[in-house]
Amino acid sequence: MVIGLQEFVPVNERSDFLELNKEHWEVIITKNLLKSYPKDNYTMLSSNFTSDLCLFLYVKKEHVGLMKNVKIEKANMGLKGMGADKGAAIIK
Repeated sequence: MVIGLQEFVPVNERSDFLELNKEHWEVIITKNLLKSYPKDNYTMLSSNFTSDLCLFLYVKKEHVGLMKNVKIEKANMGLKGMGADKGAAIIK
């Protein structure tokens, strides 16, 4: 299961707030996923985020050993790669 968030960080707080906000959403999403699908026993395999995009990849614990070659990519495309208006977060 892949869950993506966009514009999850207030614009004026990006640099200091990004990591804390990612962890905040990770806890909320994981908690609700386990509550909504208690029999499926999901675990987070990977996550990726840029300045305002975030992806979380969850798999059933029974399938974790089947996952191979998980790669994380990201691209910031704003002004000099620093702007937050464009970009991508990818888990493949």
